[in-house]
Amino acid sequence: MNILVLGAKGFVGKNLVAQLYNIKDNRARWYSLPEQIEAVYEYDVDSGKEILDQYCKDCTYVINVIEANYPRPDEQYKTACIHTTIDLVEMLKKHNNNCPVVTGCVSRLKELSEAELILKQSSNVTGARLVCYRFNEMFGKWCEPNTFSEVCTEIYNVANSRPVQTCNTSTILELNFIDDVIDELIESLSGREHTTDGFAFVPNSYRYTLWEIVVHLLNFDRERTALKVPRVSDSFIKALYSTYLSYLPDEKVSYDLDMKTDNRGSFTEFLRTNNHGQVSVNVSKPGMVKGQHWHNNRVEKFLVVSGHGLLQQRKIGMDKNGQPYPVLDSYVSSDKMEVIEVRPGFAHNLINLSETENLVTIIWGNDQLTPTMLTPILKLYSHDIGAGLPHVTHNLTTKELVSGSNNKFKYHVKR
Repeated sequence: MNILVLGAKGFVGKNLVAQLYNIKDNRARWYSLPEQIEAVYEYDVDSGKEILDQYCKDCTYVINVIEANYPRPDEQYKTACIHTTIDLVEMLKKHNNNCPVVTGCVSRLKELSEAELILKQSSNVTGARLVCYRFNEMFGKWCEPNTFSEVCTEIYNVANSRPVQTCNTSTILELNFIDDVIDELIESLSGREHTTDGFAFVPNSYRYTLWEIVVHLLNFDRERTALKVPRVSDSFIKALYSTYLSYLPDEKVSYDLDMKTDNRGSFTEFLRTNNHGQVSVNVSKPGMVKGQHWHNNRVEKFLVVSGHGLLQQRKIGMDKNGQPYPVLDSYVSSDKMEVIEVRPGFAHNLINLSETENLVTIIWGNDQLTPTMLTPILKLYSHDIGAGLPHVTHNLTTKELVSGSNNKFKYHVKR
């Protein structure tokens, strides 16, 4: 399959071409096409007619997104679109090429544009398959601000710390996300386009006012460096957030985290969510012991990503024989990706068994730490119970701590 893309330099065209190359290079393997993509021909209104002639000789499929790239073109561009369409029809006819043609524009009108009428007349003569799409206003990566989309313009403004321009709080916009548009166009290669009233359309669409969108964007911008992530289970929020991040300038793509440090190492919060807890990074220096506390209902998952150590847990209280519950030893290492779950009501500590390397652990917790919760933990970390003891006695010393034989292991973190 040799696919000719008209309008390859525009917003829709760039996204389409990029995904077609992903399919061709076997990087996007979830599509089911009738045959392999052998070539992607990129053409736009400022390309030469000679190269279009060669493409029309060799192509087996045409996707024309020239009008979709610019929903509000000036007269000069509109004339260029029509002339390019005429050239396309004449050169396909010259080479007796009756390949399918997919075209479309951003419009709510169920009538053909001038360029589409030219393609329709040709299709009536040749019998070639013609698919005409009607798109809603689109948003997504690689859209130039102040040209194509009000939504993308406001995304650019917020991401680049510019004033928002909207004063329209009531008009509801019908929107398509660019990835959904590209998926639909690729589905048309197999004849699986969605149609109604004689036109094809993108089935996944969104309805929001521009002001609602701006509010989401301002929240993204404020919460990004506060470690918050939005509710990406909502497909629109996910698409809008991805688009917002794509517009960030280089100087905003990084930000510092607040490292809580002491003689044992550091503890750094990384991500916070409203519904799925938080993720933190814990660094333990060689030979250090961290933890030595327990929680009422906080659950934690530990994953060591660098170094090796020992995670120990003991159920609080005594068994039916009046004896301390046994210690569960879990040897952890970055050589084996293994999650250890720390349960509520279990005292626990983490020991770095290395004499030379830091132990780096990713920790997920089922709630968000607050300053009042974090303070007692850091106080515990600042007291090295194992200081001055030979490394070979760490296991014994820690078992004594976990068993309750050392009164320094009586801290209880509220959560």
